[in-house]
Amino acid sequence: MINKKTRFLMVMSILFLIFLSACNGNSSQSYKIHFDTSGGSLIESVTYNGEDSFTFPSDPTKDGFIFDGWYFDNDSFENPYSEDKLNDKKIKSDITLYAKWVLQENVLNELEQKLSSFEADQNQFKIEMTIDIEMTIDDETVSVQDSIMIQTQLDPAYTLVTSGDYTIATYLVDDVIYQYTMNHHHVINGVKLYDRQTLSTESLEDPLSELEFDLSNVDVTKVRENEYEVSGKIIDFMPLSTTNDLKDILMGSGISELEFNDLAIELSFVFDEESITYQIHMEFTIDDILFNIHIGVVFSHDSFEMLDFSDDTTYFPMSSYETEIPININNPILFTADTYYISSYYTYIEAGRYGVYRNNLEVEGMTIQLLNQNRDLTKYRVFNDVYNRYQSNPDNITNFFEIPTDGYYYIMIDYPVAENPYIVEFKRIEPETDGIETPTFVVTKSGVFNYEIESMYDFVSFSFDLDSNALVSIKDSKGNYIYLSHAGDSFFASIEMPREGFNHYITEENSIFYIHNPQGPSTGTLTIEVTPLVHATSPNDSMLFMTDQFSDDYVITDFELPSQYIGIEVTERKRYTFEFSMVSGSINDVEGYLYSADGRSFATVRHNDSVILMPGLYYYQSSNIDVSIYSIRAVTSTIIETVHQIDVLETYNQITGSPQLQPKFTGTINYKNEFIIYYFTLTETKDIAFFQNNMFELYDSMSHRIDIVNLSNRFVYRLEAGDYFIIVTHPDYYTEDLFPLDYSLTLYIFNGGGEDTSVFPFLEKIPFGFDGKTSTMDYTGDYDGYTFTLTRTTTVSIVSSYRAQLIKDNRIIDSSIENQEMTLEAGTYMIICSTYHPTWTVRVMLKN
Repeated sequence: MINKKTRFLMVMSILFLIFLSACNGNSSQSYKIHFDTSGGSLIESVTYNGEDSFTFPSDPTKDGFIFDGWYFDNDSFENPYSEDKLNDKKIKSDITLYAKWVLQENVLNELEQKLSSFEADQNQFKIEMTIDIEMTIDDETVSVQDSIMIQTQLDPAYTLVTSGDYTIATYLVDDVIYQYTMNHHHVINGVKLYDRQTLSTESLEDPLSELEFDLSNVDVTKVRENEYEVSGKIIDFMPLSTTNDLKDILMGSGISELEFNDLAIELSFVFDEESITYQIHMEFTIDDILFNIHIGVVFSHDSFEMLDFSDDTTYFPMSSYETEIPININNPILFTADTYYISSYYTYIEAGRYGVYRNNLEVEGMTIQLLNQNRDLTKYRVFNDVYNRYQSNPDNITNFFEIPTDGYYYIMIDYPVAENPYIVEFKRIEPETDGIETPTFVVTKSGVFNYEIESMYDFVSFSFDLDSNALVSIKDSKGNYIYLSHAGDSFFASIEMPREGFNHYITEENSIFYIHNPQGPSTGTLTIEVTPLVHATSPNDSMLFMTDQFSDDYVITDFELPSQYIGIEVTERKRYTFEFSMVSGSINDVEGYLYSADGRSFATVRHNDSVILMPGLYYYQSSNIDVSIYSIRAVTSTIIETVHQIDVLETYNQITGSPQLQPKFTGTINYKNEFIIYYFTLTETKDIAFFQNNMFELYDSMSHRIDIVNLSNRFVYRLEAGDYFIIVTHPDYYTEDLFPLDYSLTLYIFNGGGEDTSVFPFLEKIPFGFDGKTSTMDYTGDYDGYTFTLTRTTTVSIVSSYRAQLIKDNRIIDSSIENQEMTLEAGTYMIICSTYHPTWTVRVMLKN
């Protein structure tokens, strides 16, 4: 039986439990959370028990608006919903959350305002970019990652881009853009090496243009405060530079332009006070390859010091020749040898003698040249491999320069690839410390001279101050080495003089050569013989003219000499026979070349060769294949001429077809050296068909040759009104036993061309580039052509749809061109073609 005391305790216990339950928030009761979408899509209520979390429904939608979150209060929207606030409320009844809506346009304006205000009142920025590309094919995935860091300044413009092993700095100074490129592997003794180039101002890009998004044609969602999501097509809103870069990459991978224009992209923005972060995601398929691209970009305000490339204790140019960055010659010149083959530098050097010191002496093949500010190679005395012949050369001197005057100079270093970087130093050398003595003898006239060399001298120099170019013969049996300096050379290595002597060409420009004995100073006699060269070394007004008599104005040929030129003036048509009178050498080895005044090659000339020359100027060029001294003369003889006058040229309407049907003139050359001429007159411009081979030549009344040399084919020439003649002759190599010799001259007025406007001489110019020109063949056998002019020696690529010929100075220089790259000298060229196809296309593209 339960007593009263026990019952009381039981009742008290039950009441206490009820009290605790009440104090615990009455967790056994649940409440409804309702969602008022204010005209948006319907959201079902959810149940909340006051302590457990619940699944929040998806965001509602509403046409023309963007959902901007749930709020406890309506209209004012000052109390945004959060889970912490919900718990703090300790609700005891159902509640309602209210949807806040923002007009779509307002969100766009808000995002655009945040993007533009990021740049306001700021000058320096940092951009950090990461790129992650996954490519999946047949369940196999390959990933590619990269990162780029950019520091940029708006005014003055400056950008520093670091990616992988390279950093590129771009400056704008006085409307000139300088770009410095550093490879982080190229560091020597803590000094970073760089390349510099100048760019056009049009190439200057603003990295902040990557924030120029077009948001007018995309969907923008404000996820939460300072966070937005954008989706749409790439071409609709991405910055133009990014779009073009992606287009180049993806279309190069096989995607079509139509497919690219349809690519979708997802992008999210996150803003804080000092930065903008955006993430790009793309997913698409090309040729069964799934591409998954993720790009992360952080734009932030920054503060940095620009790199100072004038600090040569920290930075040093790999080459400064083109951009003329003065380097401090008192500091070592540094460059790596892994990818570079030529380094060049610009520096101020005071007059004096300098030694070149370098490491990597075990690496052979380095050469060093010195140029003055006019890029002149001719003024500096350079001795290679001199000092390192002496055992007392601890400083590794490999070159010696004598600088004549203070000034700016260019240093050109050509070197082979080496395992270790190069360190080169220029140091002044003083006679009292290096022991160099360099007396100079001046030679002012031709003849034979003996010079006594005293033992105290390391170098002896000979300076030539002559009235003309000359051949200098040097004889010495002491084993001396000779260093040669003349126009066109600045670097020259030592040459051991043979006992029989050494020949050297000297110009009028006070040329110098040195002798040196590698075993140390020597004593002895050096014999120098100076033989003047009286003939011009280029075809100009200084040429002497050839006569019918031998003279003492000898032609001297040697491997060391340039060609010599002699003028020939022809006043009337005659046969010229060339004869040689030898002073030394073999008459069978001597030859030269005959040119017309316009530079066209005319004939090779050997002893007793004869040619028929029309009135005009010509010149003879010597060949230096063999060593010889000779005099040359030209003996003239009258030509035996048979003259025909053509009163009326026949007319014919075809170029091809049976030769028997084409108008022609036939005859016979009765004996060797007979000369047959046909004269005709045109009273108006006509198209003349003419068959040119090695027996027929077409001239105007001024004896200018018209027909294309080496074109053995029927060809149409458009001739203006005037007098013309055709020479019928025979090749010089024909012998007497071949005569009499029959000939058949094809010559008539061609009237089958219709409205053909492309007739020789072809005056229409072809523009350089891929567009080229296309012409139409107007009749069978038609030739069309175009001209182009080069102002300097240039490499060109000529692409012709059918085989064409290249002509210069009325002479075919290449008879078969279709797809060919060639280097051509300055001048005007003509390219012609005849094809049975209806059209012909040709392109001429410059390569340098």
